[in-house]
Amino acid sequence: MAIGRYKLARQIRRSFYADVILEAEPSMQTIVVVSDSSFAWLRDEYGPNAGEWPVCQDYRRGAIFGTQYALAHTARGVVTARITITRIHAHPAHSDEGCIAYACCFATWDALGVQGHSEPTIGPEGVLFETSERPP
Repeated sequence: MAIGRYKLARQIRRSFYADVILEAEPSMQTIVVVSDSSFAWLRDEYGPNAGEWPVCQDYRRGAIFGTQYALAHTARGVVTARITITRIHAHPAHSDEGCIAYACCFATWDALGVQGHSEPTIGPEGVLFETSERPP
């Protein structure tokens, strides 16, 4: 099992933040899952009674989008793997689905040890992926 991590912390008219960790395993088909404990850090930072924020569902969608995008955009062509996103660290004022998608994209390439192509970009308007689909 390979581990990938990517931390996004940029300022371009606004802040962009995400820190994700994921695990990659060889697989005959693409499987992307978000671990039930991906937001366990909230209890560490806010206390044992802290629950997930309502926006965490949006972060999950962004994580899956970015990971699937990365698997479809490698220098080796489409790669199949089982990816488990184990940690999604976000900030309520500086993170959105695009930030999470961006970080998961680069963390996936890191875990697989591959070069990506059609890398997403960050601009004043947000995160942009070279696809007709946008992050959720």
